[in-house]
Amino acid sequence: MHLSKTAIAAFIAFTLFSCQKAELVEPSVPTPASSSTTGRGVTSSENFETGTTTSYAAANVTLASGSWNFNDALIGNSTSDRKSGTQSARVRNTGKLTMNFDNSFGAGTVTIKHAKYGTDANSTWQLWYSTNAGVSWTQTGGTITSSSTTLTTASFTVNISGNIRFDIRKTGGGTSRINFDDCDITD
Repeated sequence: MHLSKTAIAAFIAFTLFSCQKAELVEPSVPTPASSSTTGRGVTSSENFETGTTTSYAAANVTLASGSWNFNDALIGNSTSDRKSGTQSARVRNTGKLTMNFDNSFGAGTVTIKHAKYGTDANSTWQLWYSTNAGVSWTQTGGTITSSSTTLTTASFTVNISGNIRFDIRKTGGGTSRINFDDCDITD
């Protein structure tokens, strides 16, 4: 069998190139602080474990996700507080928890764990959002009733891109209190 010089050169080149080890480099994707990447996108989470406020007086509280305004609300860690970790937010009367910052990734879904505090009566609450840095607010989903002393997850479909912030408002139940924990926003 007779091979031309060109065929031999092509065979040698093919053999050399096919034996080289290829290096694959995974692209690096930056994630914002207090967020994690999931299969569905970036999820911002707040579990109320890092903040401190022991009074129901209105105050801005620095949490892992950013600054939140607690109005007629506090961080609770008593045995009557319903919580995933060591503490959760506790809201009374018509109090609320308001993000003082925007989630720049928008929101596809929001999930929030909630339960009634101690032996308090049932209470109701709503989730509101703002796309203009808190100038105006719109309710998303329906009114939720907290009737269990076990944390239950409420899920809201929002589907809004761009800057968004949330406000959790206690709307009924008088002086009865509600605990909120593990607030997750999926882009």
